[in-house]
Amino acid sequence: MSHSDLRPQIRVDNRTVQASQASAAGTYTIHWLDNEDRAKKIEFYADLSLYKILYPDLLLPLQLQVSEHQCNHPMVACECHSLRQKIAENSYKFDISRFDAAGKLTTRTACIEDAQGHLLTTTTFSADGAFVVRSNYHYDNGMTLESVQDYDSFGNLISA
Repeated sequence: MSHSDLRPQIRVDNRTVQASQASAAGTYTIHWLDNEDRAKKIEFYADLSLYKILYPDLLLPLQLQVSEHQCNHPMVACECHSLRQKIAENSYKFDISRFDAAGKLTTRTACIEDAQGHLLTTTTFSADGAFVVRSNYHYDNGMTLESVQDYDSFGNLISA
């Protein structure tokens, strides 16, 4: 799907806004949506400067996508989300790989979410594979995020 097949939706704090409202806010995102309203690319801006692009639902391996990103957007960081895979009834997994503006892998996160897209747990590793943090997400009955608990490599609670 080419960029011209997508339509932009500008957002500030998850609200859809006009371009003038976005530039006045300072930080905003542009979600490039397909004809089924699924985001195929999300651009992050601060003071009108593009600083990161998120690519959802990618097939592994990511080398081709990251190389293409670097050619098209040199010195812009990117975040690549793998395609969701069902792992159990009502549970899905996907990975997030984060690359700095030079194209170097910085962190990789393994994510588990429910069928509605609510994160349940994430485990983040450094570029060399060292454990960084495991986070558990807790929701109220209305599925509004209530708290996040972060654990170190020994299983100790480090923030709640």
